[in-house]
Amino acid sequence: MGTTTIAKPLNRFSEFLRLLRVSNSPTLISEVLCVFVLSGGVSIAQFVALLAMGLCLYLFGYATNDLFDLKWDRGHGNLRPLVLQTVSIQEATTLSIILLVSATLLFRSHVSAENGTAWSLFGTLVMLILAYNVLHKKSASYKLLMAGTRAFLALTIAEVVFSGIAQPARLY
Repeated sequence: MGTTTIAKPLNRFSEFLRLLRVSNSPTLISEVLCVFVLSGGVSIAQFVALLAMGLCLYLFGYATNDLFDLKWDRGHGNLRPLVLQTVSIQEATTLSIILLVSATLLFRSHVSAENGTAWSLFGTLVMLILAYNVLHKKSASYKLLMAGTRAFLALTIAEVVFSGIAQPARLY
């Protein structure tokens, strides 16, 4: 087995990491931890689920950002994985869907279906992520949208902690 056999999968994996901008995720981790602690969270399982949910949404945002920005990136010489075709549009779309579904299932694991406030916050957060991706190259309002995503992530986590549901809900 030559080095090229090993290098190809590693290079491909690194392209997915570039697409998802994983190196930026520590800011999310610190935000989730701060909100969780300040909201009075004590359940490690709940913290892990909320952190994983937040991370899935964060990565969903970056993957969809590259999908929405593909034409702009091509026109401006931005050497992102989709422009270089090291990750296909279909792969990025599939990955985006998987991340959003995973985030939703993780959220559902700690929020009852009856908690309309939490679900409204979660839905608004997803819409803000998508709105940011659609508008950030077209409008100065992108700064407000980015601030909104951070605020609604914090509000969503705080609502889950405040709701007092320490036992995971059934997924079925």
